[in-house]
Amino acid sequence: MEFMSWILVAAGGALGSVLRFALTPLCLAVSQRSGFPIGTLAANVIGCFLIGFFASQIQKNPQFPEQVRLLLIPGILGGFTTYSAFAWESWSLAASGPGLPAAAIYFALTSVLAFTALLAGVVISR
Repeated sequence: MEFMSWILVAAGGALGSVLRFALTPLCLAVSQRSGFPIGTLAANVIGCFLIGFFASQIQKNPQFPEQVRLLLIPGILGGFTTYSAFAWESWSLAASGPGLPAAAIYFALTSVLAFTALLAGVVISR
C-alpha cells in the first residue's frame, strides 16, 4: 500500500474522531438524565448508516476514486465508529458465499468476545 493511502486513512481517522467528540456534548444531557450512552449509540447508528450508504455506492460505481474510499470508510467512519466496519463486514458475509450463518457466527463471536475481553481488561486492571 502506498504512503498516501496511509495518510488518507490517518487524516480521515483524525477527522472522524473529532466528529465523534463533537457529537458527545450534543447527546450529553440525555445521557446524564437516563444513564444510557446516547452519544455512543448515536455515533454507531450514524456511522453504520453512512458506511452502508457509501460502501454500497462505491460497489455500484467501480470508477469511484480509491483515495476517496480510503478517506471515507476506514478513515472518517473508522475514526467516528469502528462499529460501522463491524456491521459492514457482517452484512458482507451475509450477502456473499458464506451467507447468513457465517454472518451470524461472526456477529455473535465479535459481540461476545469483545465484551468478554472488555470485562477481562476491567477485572485485570482492578
